[in-house]
Amino acid sequence: MNKLILIFFIIFNIFTFEVNARLPPEIIKIRTDIFLTNAPPKIKIILKQKILTGIIKDTSYNERKYIRNNIESFCQSITWITKLDLSNCKIVSLHPNFGNLICLNELNLSRNHLQTLPDSFKNLLHLEKLDLHDNEFELFPESILSLPKLKTLFLSQNKLKKIPIEIKELNTLEDFSLRDNKIEELPDEISLLKNLIDLNLSNNQLRKLPNNIGQLSALKDFSFSHNKIEKLPESIVCLLHLENIDANNNAILDLPINIGVLTKLESFHLYNNNITTLPDSILLLSELRVLDLDDNKIKNIPKNIGALAKLEYLSLKGNKDICFVPSSIKNLESLHMLRLIGTNIPEISKDNNLGQQNLREFFGRNVHLSYEDNNELQSDEEMEVEEDDLSNTELSYDTGLHDEHMMEGDEHIYEYDEETPSEEDFSNSPAPHITNLNDTHTGMYDDEDISDFELNGYQESESSEEEY
Repeated sequence: MNKLILIFFIIFNIFTFEVNARLPPEIIKIRTDIFLTNAPPKIKIILKQKILTGIIKDTSYNERKYIRNNIESFCQSITWITKLDLSNCKIVSLHPNFGNLICLNELNLSRNHLQTLPDSFKNLLHLEKLDLHDNEFELFPESILSLPKLKTLFLSQNKLKKIPIEIKELNTLEDFSLRDNKIEELPDEISLLKNLIDLNLSNNQLRKLPNNIGQLSALKDFSFSHNKIEKLPESIVCLLHLENIDANNNAILDLPINIGVLTKLESFHLYNNNITTLPDSILLLSELRVLDLDDNKIKNIPKNIGALAKLEYLSLKGNKDICFVPSSIKNLESLHMLRLIGTNIPEISKDNNLGQQNLREFFGRNVHLSYEDNNELQSDEEMEVEEDDLSNTELSYDTGLHDEHMMEGDEHIYEYDEETPSEEDFSNSPAPHITNLNDTHTGMYDDEDISDFELNGYQESESSEEEY
């Protein structure tokens, strides 16, 4: 009987929240005006329009700061919000009533100092996208496991060491990032996420992948670079929808012999592993456009490499045991980049294999050829920065080069960078400064901007309008 009463009470409260969330327009306007009573004029004008529409995105720092400082009132009265951005405003903990925002379907809490989520978070039953990257979670937040519609979950750049077996409850997940944590092992239950399309496990401490990883039948993008993996599970060849694999910087010794069944694979990144040979079936990857095998221990290029008709980028840099290039490479009509620096390709052809001279004569300027200790050719760096080197090419494919070809922080900028606050937002405050061009969040605002707030309690300060 007590359980029935409790269930009724929970259902009643959820129903009450939903009724309150779907308020008449005149009530929404009144609540909005009350919430913004103490807001500076410029914040009031901009934030009011966003609150009325129910979408608080593309926010300036001061908009987020006002909401954070009045979070209790916000959770109590502004319950119709569907999209909310509270990123990068030094939130230490969420208000216990945060779960009142039951209409939320998109929530960004990234770049804060969160370690836990309140129990009321379970009430966000309509949440589909949750960004918690760059916080301080050491334990996987259990309340997330109760979100039945969650499709996107970003937990990268935290301090997670373990993923609970209950992860299987998030069976609606499509995009899941655990990059840059301290995870040593994954539970087999992660393979029950049948709707998963993009899984990022890069920069952890994994020594192996679950043997049943092949059950992720919908997976298209799979990243597990910068781990300690020595062997790929045989079941990986069951991921028939895979389009991109990033396995850079591991300790992989060989590839599954039937890797060629992944006929939809477009990019295969295996930079900096311990691979010595390539299975013949790799030539069956008919859609392959990028093959990065730099800094392995490969001895021979497959004789029929020309079968990879769509290949645009082939890199074998640093494989010093490679001595010849098979003549079938001439069949790679789509090839735009061939990197052979650090190999031992001879100058003259021998036994139906191509030497440096033949490669230069055949490919000309349509393909960049790089060899160690060859003064006739420019270095990779010179060719990449000199526009004329690309003047006769049709290089249009984003090859997704490995780390040494990226500026530090590029990945973070691509995924998470937000628009720099407009001049209007800071018209009465000191000019913002950027101390690190690769981080447009950290370092943009002086510490004094938030020094007058009690973070844990979100107590309202008596700040002057000049502060905004």
